[in-house]
Amino acid sequence: MSGGKLIDNVAHEAHHAHSHTGARAGAHARQATAAGDQRRLLWVMLFGAAILVMEVVAGFLANSLALLSDAAHMSTDVAALALAYAAARIASRPRTSTKSYGYYRAETVAAFVNALALWGITGYFVYEALRRMGDPPAVDGAVVAIVGGVTLVANLAMAGVLHGRHHHNVNMRSAYLHVLSDALGSLGALAAGLGIYFFGARWLDPVVTLGLAVLIALWTWRLTRDSLHILLEGTPARVKHDDVKATIARVPGVLAVHDLHVWSLTTGMDNLSAHVMVDDAARGPSIVRAIRDKLVEDHHLTHVTIEVETEGSANCLACD
Repeated sequence: MSGGKLIDNVAHEAHHAHSHTGARAGAHARQATAAGDQRRLLWVMLFGAAILVMEVVAGFLANSLALLSDAAHMSTDVAALALAYAAARIASRPRTSTKSYGYYRAETVAAFVNALALWGITGYFVYEALRRMGDPPAVDGAVVAIVGGVTLVANLAMAGVLHGRHHHNVNMRSAYLHVLSDALGSLGALAAGLGIYFFGARWLDPVVTLGLAVLIALWTWRLTRDSLHILLEGTPARVKHDDVKATIARVPGVLAVHDLHVWSLTTGMDNLSAHVMVDDAARGPSIVRAIRDKLVEDHHLTHVTIEVETEGSANCLACD
């Protein structure tokens, strides 16, 4: 059997096994999960827009810069949620001849854009807090406290809708962080409003803002790091490259492994490709099945592409 024919047979058999053992079920599960994520994002976005309108109206009626500033923050959250929702819709589109992987990575792009927006918000908070520290402006504490309390409850409710999914999807995590950042802003507004109303402590407004900015920056750094890591096709954090290589090398019949790559298409969708030199060309298909089984069992990797080579073949010039 020629090396090219062997590779064709192995590729066909590997594709056949993959498509009938888990990929189809995984695709259906991802579609159902994506639909649920889209519904969550839509409801939270509409609810956030209603809160934004309330804050703007209350800010103008009370002549409160603090509330108008928080409304500006909320407007970025609504925009971020709209972006996340649009990305989730785009990611659910089917594959095409020009987008063979589909549009899953749109979620990660949206998450990275949201992270950049969060950095901008954090910078604005710090600037405004430092500017007001020397001469805190007059604020209607009662109005700030009431609106802050209402928006705090609303934001916590929105965070509750998104909670649970934020651990498994970077796009949902970015939306969740935006909502949490606004919840913290509402909590700060509530605390500052009460302090101003009861004690006349106008300095609370910039101090609370600085504290919230630090917390938001810490969360935003993690989101930026994770989304950029995926965009740069880094190895998933849960996967150890050397461990995966050792797992493949231990499969009987495998002589060497090279050109091993593990990357994420988006959160929860990890891919692997590798070249494997085998001791017997005729056993290639069975060795590929054994490799696939071990990768699923030991590393939960299901989207795997293995190219089989034999010693002395043209493709094995780069074997390590």
